[in-house]
Amino acid sequence: MVLLKEGNDPIQRGDQTVRFGETPDLEACLRNQVMTERQDTGGCCITCEAGDQILAAKAAGPVWVIRPRGSGSCQLVGIPLPSLGNDDYLFEHLNGRRFMQLLPLMHFLQQLVKDIDWKCPPSRACFVFDDPSLYWHSYGFLNYHELAAHAARHNYFAAVATIPLDSWWVNGRVAATLRSCYPRLSLLIHGNNHAYKELVALTNGRPPLMVAAQALQRMGRIEQRHGVVVPRIMEAPHGLIGEAFFAPLLALNYEAVLVTTELLVRNRSHKAWPVCVGMDMTETLGPGLPGLPRIKMSAAWPNAVILAAFLRQPILLAGHHYDAARGLDLLSVFAGVINNLPQVTWASPQGIIRSNYKEFRQGGTLYLKLYSRAIRFLVPEGVGELFINRPWLG
Repeated sequence: MVLLKEGNDPIQRGDQTVRFGETPDLEACLRNQVMTERQDTGGCCITCEAGDQILAAKAAGPVWVIRPRGSGSCQLVGIPLPSLGNDDYLFEHLNGRRFMQLLPLMHFLQQLVKDIDWKCPPSRACFVFDDPSLYWHSYGFLNYHELAAHAARHNYFAAVATIPLDSWWVNGRVAATLRSCYPRLSLLIHGNNHAYKELVALTNGRPPLMVAAQALQRMGRIEQRHGVVVPRIMEAPHGLIGEAFFAPLLALNYEAVLVTTELLVRNRSHKAWPVCVGMDMTETLGPGLPGLPRIKMSAAWPNAVILAAFLRQPILLAGHHYDAARGLDLLSVFAGVINNLPQVTWASPQGIIRSNYKEFRQGGTLYLKLYSRAIRFLVPEGVGELFINRPWLG
């Protein structure tokens, strides 16, 4: 790979639309995609030669090509690498707003080691709606029965992140919908009282273990009274969770927590994160709590979804009832984009966390690298030895 300095054809400021090629040299999730950066990354165009394949181009011309060289090839990139400061992280340069400074290098390294690297399951996706109570058959613009029917019609899964404080009453029709449509429509635990920063440290003097336990106790009423499955997966209100909650959630057998990488890092600014935080399939928090990365339903969501597929991360697209203000057509658009990505499967958040592992096989020996405390795995024929790697043990 060769990175070119700016030449006679610099990319004009504002030229941020990137069109990816269709060559097999590109990862399948990137082929023929059109993505728009929202931050200027500069660079220059590349003059193509005979035999070159364009991997990515802007309006002014190619910015990433692959050129045959002997029995191999050389990749030329006209976008400079990011300049990382002491407090910078890679995810700040590979996200829905900016990606071209880092994506070619990440792609190059990924292809370089693909024959000896861990194998990931297909990308798994689910919509998440924050806050809805279950008092009535609808919450704001979101009707639960219509959502379940729409999900079945357009082939997607959705989860409702309800607040435990609101669990004192559940409408019978809603409970029946949740029972009959599980796991296509499922529940999540959304904090406890939904107070600001309630999952960061002490909440009104109450220790984290007490807060996490009360959330479980409250959601347990829904299971006992209505027979509705409530997976032990926590989504923190406002995306904020602190280190003080990692061990208590594990002690109470929570399987995972949904996190926003940027907020997670900012909330723990007094401690150093590795520069590659947020770049793996799932972030392991504290003594082994899986942190599933989520994507906000924002203007940059298509980019973020494609990049999540590229990084082999779960695709958890989170929004609110007002995202359905004009009906569920927006979800049809989201689902269409995700369903057009190669090898994407839909699952509930619990289904995602139970399939959160990587594998590597050598003859009759299979190695599993876990990104979850509990998985479902069918050992293939011909495997005589199984080794389990748990990264949180160091």
